[in-house]
Amino acid sequence: MNVNRRDFLHRSAAIASIVGQVIQPSTVRAAISTDSGLAAGGGRKDFDFFIGHWEVSAKRLRHRLTGDQTWEPITGRTRVFQILQGAGNVDEDEFQLPGQVYIGGMLRLFDAKQNKWSTYGLDRDSGALQPPQSGRFEGGRGEFYGVDEEAGRPIRVRHLYVNLTPTTCRWEQAFSIDAGKTWETNWVIGFTRLSPPPN
Repeated sequence: MNVNRRDFLHRSAAIASIVGQVIQPSTVRAAISTDSGLAAGGGRKDFDFFIGHWEVSAKRLRHRLTGDQTWEPITGRTRVFQILQGAGNVDEDEFQLPGQVYIGGMLRLFDAKQNKWSTYGLDRDSGALQPPQSGRFEGGRGEFYGVDEEAGRPIRVRHLYVNLTPTTCRWEQAFSIDAGKTWETNWVIGFTRLSPPPN
């Protein structure tokens, strides 16, 4: 078997595994908070602004939910492309973290019946989908909520997409250990569109 065919088969198997996990309705419903405060709105084209190539300037909280306020600088690149004729999209990230290179991304799928998006974190090293966040955009601001655990503790997770322009945007991740009463932001990513895109 030649290298290209073997690589294609490996990628196909990975995609099949992702789809098999994503389409479990109970998994998606479990992550949607009934008191997230999201109003009606949003739509299939919400993430069209994000398609393309981006340069990343970011920071990550060194230790989460410990009171540590030391931030680590991060740089890198992100490529975002559509799937399912616009009903979904995927980004591929390559970030330079202190002492390591992070390879990951995000899978996003639009539920037309609920008029919401669900987003799933992807990580090369774990090889598994992260629990989803679900939500939509209102007034140029995207809010997405889900549930997870951190160091064995149940947490709520919030992803925000803000400051959207044709050439820039910002993504933030925050955790809550008190059912959303207070939030600690632990990731902030600034995106700047690359033009022309890299080869």
